[in-house]
Amino acid sequence: VTTEAVGVFSPGKPDALYFLIWSTVVYFAWSIMQVPHDAWATEMSGEYNERSRIFTFKGTAGQIGSFAFLGSPLILVAWFGFESTEMTPAVMHAVGSISLVLLPAAILAAVVLVPQTRRINSAEIDFKATMRVLASNGPYRLFLLIFAIQGLALGIYAALLLPFIEGFLRIGDQFSLIMVVLAFFGLVSMPAWLWAAKRFGKHMAWAAGSALTNVVLLGWLFVPA
Repeated sequence: VTTEAVGVFSPGKPDALYFLIWSTVVYFAWSIMQVPHDAWATEMSGEYNERSRIFTFKGTAGQIGSFAFLGSPLILVAWFGFESTEMTPAVMHAVGSISLVLLPAAILAAVVLVPQTRRINSAEIDFKATMRVLASNGPYRLFLLIFAIQGLALGIYAALLLPFIEGFLRIGDQFSLIMVVLAFFGLVSMPAWLWAAKRFGKHMAWAAGSALTNVVLLGWLFVPA
């Protein structure tokens, strides 16, 4: 992942094909890392609420990382003499260089320092058996459909946010400040969502969070050009 991050964040003079190739490699490598990371978190405890707590800490760490990344232009201007608060190639180069150091260090720390947990009973299941289980499990099919639609919608939102702020609103120099505020409120809300998951169950907390997200996003319709 770190090697691909440098390819994306330090491109030199890229074209569309260069960006397509390296961004695809980054997302592929990130998925290879993220899937077992999430699975590992579920195996750290067999208790329902304790797993919620583990994922809350995981989400909080992610929010701190988002806060640092989105605020990087502001940090670089304030402390390192950068001239712009926009997401410039120089900023992305700095972020890629930092990732090249911090990501391997964080992975090494997780592997070395996190104690082994009890082994969760598991069974091998082939692809055909997985499809049969999926075909016979209505609630799981519904979950996958909702998850896919929500993921697609949030992906479109994330991809268009910077062009919207920079090209439509013409306040690209304020992008980092706007996103830092967003990341801050995401960070401070984590304990509330942990409480909601314990009080009402994960599915109800997720549904409420998704509905709230969709309602809030409609606010962009009322932002004047």
